[in-house]
Amino acid sequence: MKHLILAAAIPTLLGVGPAPGRAQPPPDIGDGWFRSAPADQGLDNQAVREIFNRVRSQSDYRTVRAVVIVRHGTLVAEVYFGDFTSESLKNVHSVSKSVTSLAVGVAMDRGMLPGVNAPLANLLPHYAHRLTEAPKNRITLRHLLTMTAGLAWNETAGAFWNNADSVDYVLTRDVVAQPGSEFLYSSGLSHVIAEVNNRASGMSHLAFVQKHLFGPLGITTATWDPDLSGRHWGGTGLRIRPRDMAKIGQLTLQEGLWEGRRLVSREWIAESTRGQTADVAGAPNYGYQWWIRPQGRYLAHGYNGQYIGVDPEADIVMTMITLSEQSPRPQETYRYYFEQLQDLAREAMRPERRGRLVATAAAGGGDEDSITIEVNRVGGSDGAVTLAYGTRNGSARAGREFRRTEGELRWEHEDTSTRRVRIPLLPNAGGDTDSDFRFEFESMSGGIEAPDRLRLELGPRGRAVNPAGSIEFTGPAFPGHEGDEATISIERRGGTLGEVSVRYRTMPRSATPATDFSATFGRLVWKDGESGTRLVHVPLMADDEIERSELFDLVLSDVSGGADLPERRAVGVIQDMTAGPGCADNDGALCLSGGRFRVEVEWQSHSGERGIGALERLSDETGIATFFSPENVELVFKLLDGRGINDHHWVYYGALSDVEYWLTVTDTLHDRIVVYRNPPGEICGRGDSKAFAELVGVTAMSNPAVSTPSAVETDGDCRPGALCLLDGRFEVTAEWTKADGETGIATPLPGAGATGYMWFFSPGNIELAVKALDGTTVNNAFWVFAAGLTDVDYQVTVTDTVADVSKTYSNPSRPFCGLGDTSAFPQ
Repeated sequence: MKHLILAAAIPTLLGVGPAPGRAQPPPDIGDGWFRSAPADQGLDNQAVREIFNRVRSQSDYRTVRAVVIVRHGTLVAEVYFGDFTSESLKNVHSVSKSVTSLAVGVAMDRGMLPGVNAPLANLLPHYAHRLTEAPKNRITLRHLLTMTAGLAWNETAGAFWNNADSVDYVLTRDVVAQPGSEFLYSSGLSHVIAEVNNRASGMSHLAFVQKHLFGPLGITTATWDPDLSGRHWGGTGLRIRPRDMAKIGQLTLQEGLWEGRRLVSREWIAESTRGQTADVAGAPNYGYQWWIRPQGRYLAHGYNGQYIGVDPEADIVMTMITLSEQSPRPQETYRYYFEQLQDLAREAMRPERRGRLVATAAAGGGDEDSITIEVNRVGGSDGAVTLAYGTRNGSARAGREFRRTEGELRWEHEDTSTRRVRIPLLPNAGGDTDSDFRFEFESMSGGIEAPDRLRLELGPRGRAVNPAGSIEFTGPAFPGHEGDEATISIERRGGTLGEVSVRYRTMPRSATPATDFSATFGRLVWKDGESGTRLVHVPLMADDEIERSELFDLVLSDVSGGADLPERRAVGVIQDMTAGPGCADNDGALCLSGGRFRVEVEWQSHSGERGIGALERLSDETGIATFFSPENVELVFKLLDGRGINDHHWVYYGALSDVEYWLTVTDTLHDRIVVYRNPPGEICGRGDSKAFAELVGVTAMSNPAVSTPSAVETDGDCRPGALCLLDGRFEVTAEWTKADGETGIATPLPGAGATGYMWFFSPGNIELAVKALDGTTVNNAFWVFAAGLTDVDYQVTVTDTVADVSKTYSNPSRPFCGLGDTSAFPQ
């Protein structure tokens, strides 16, 4: 007996019901799926019937018990055979591996794991004695994920499946290939991956997956078989419903988003579902526990015909279940049959007018305490559409000026009604100065154009991209020399409907009106149908003083005609013309790279206080800046000569502060300048490897001074290899891992009593800065800040030697973003 569910009843599917050929949605079993007929999601009803007829009639598919099809995030068809139903659980064997991979991504995102290049011995210290000798000591988490650990394996060996310590069994296998050199498929490696997650999270594998994946996905009935020690298998044993398998596929298709909430980072989904074995001779195209297939598809593949197939280009997810124990065919044969069904699903696709999504913003319908976002579907309404949204900090910050808001919007087939999202504003919103934040979108359905982001302004309410277009600066900074002028260009983009205009005016920063620049103001106008650039010329005054570069703002306001204003200000940079060639240190400038590059910093606190960064050289390529007190380092920066790699000089900086600041770097040899701005509330640095292109015919500065940071007395009694801060109360150690798997221990170079530095590869190249602050008078805790000037994975451990407690921080996938933990060590 078979259960064939495409219509509301079997006779309808078979063409004998009262309305032949008119398919209905699959039944609602309370599992949270949106449901529709195939045709509503652009799949021909009859063509879908033919897919199921093939499964029903051809002997090649005789052991198949279920097929499920999802399009545009909507369950459109399913078929069941024998005594199998939509509620039946089935061991999907190696499909479990792909779920284990997702769990690793969650742990990585949450900082529980340091990165895929972390040595396995570090991740499993209780098994480190099995990994001491070469080449096992070079095995990394990445080698496990890609099946390239090089350990001998027999998938059917009973000694593994019946072992009291199955993880130990895997790690004691002989080495038959160098790590990373050969693809050797092994459920044992997947089991070790699950143990890595167990160790990192302090939870069982199933408990972790239920909390972070199955719970949010609404998967309530799945179970997972354990080994003899009680640990859930990492590479098999997941028992799950076919519909719930499709949720896992849809989660990856939506790049880790589910119901507007991010469960797994987009970066992890992208890395795990792309080929990672191209450099391994003879290896299949394999990701992180996913099989990578042609036409942009990827598969979770279980023994003898268990599949989750994801086809991003077609926006289709398909799952299949078989009686694996009764399927003697080779694995490749079942994959061929399943991919035939995927091809037929593509052939079932019909042209659609999906339309596009357009967003606008306005004050909240008479409610001055909110902003309302309106999203409309225009130009077509075929198929369901899902859009995730969320607020992001700008100069205004969540919890201070507005309430963090995130979620999901959905339109069903032929639905064009307006969707609205209300963002509550808090009492601090607006105030005496303008501020802004972002409202970002991520499309969760294929084949539709969706907005990317809106910049929302507090004060005069901003509007989103619209036919009137936007008025934007063409760059963030505009330099000019004393005695000349700074030319600032402003452009109308994205729309030309109606006349629009904007008022502009200069505002002082470190530069003073009438002394350093001429106060300039006016209004720029674009007629109906006009676009293009308008120029504002600001005269700059000359004086005889040798001084640092000075900054002023050009501020835009009072927009007419409904145009957007994504950025309200740009910075003008007045370059001193009396200092002569090259660079000279002064109280606001620091010279690096043999005097070729001048570095300057200005800052503004959250309360509006402004100042010039006090700069200090650590080496000829590295410097630091303090803002509020000499003991409190806020910024670390370095200039690197990358000409041997890409013919550029590089600028790297890392932040130990979330205040707004401007980092200005001038190439004094060729009179070029770059300016970097850190928005308030952020603690991310940057690595700009294209800061200054080397010009043809360059003559280097003569005899550049190359120095190494000088060692400073370590505060307190510090153990070897550790950085000690605050008179030795806090000890800091760090480990790093390069992309090729090379690892090392960071070398400390103490700085001030609260701040210290570490280098990874050479003493002159600072890669990490760490500071500890006594915040006990504020929140009864010691604070930890760290700033990375590297895109290498690293892990920092800070130990409070008085309380004998430690905290470990990882930089797995967001290079140049530091950390600010103001509750690191409560007292």
